[in-house]
Amino acid sequence: MGELLVAERPLCVWPQGLTPEGINELYSALSPRQQSVFMSLATNEQKEREGMDPLLARRGTNGFSVTLPVGGRTVGMVFPSIARINHSW
Repeated sequence: MGELLVAERPLCVWPQGLTPEGINELYSALSPRQQSVFMSLATNEQKEREGMDPLLARRGTNGFSVTLPVGGRTVGMVFPSIARINHSW
């Protein structure tokens, strides 16, 4: 099967198709430390300049679509360390 290279619990598990209001509500439910970690992630600055909500831009840049094993529903998850693998600074 292969070796496990990385394992990380998601910082957040949010439904697909979030509105700016919806993501702001879920973001405000995170602890201050979790909010700080989320805001430290890379973002699509062009989309922010074009008016996209900064939280949605970060989620879009760092989120992974994951299909849940029970029920087959797809959600967006953000794994901070794993997200940084694909971004250079």
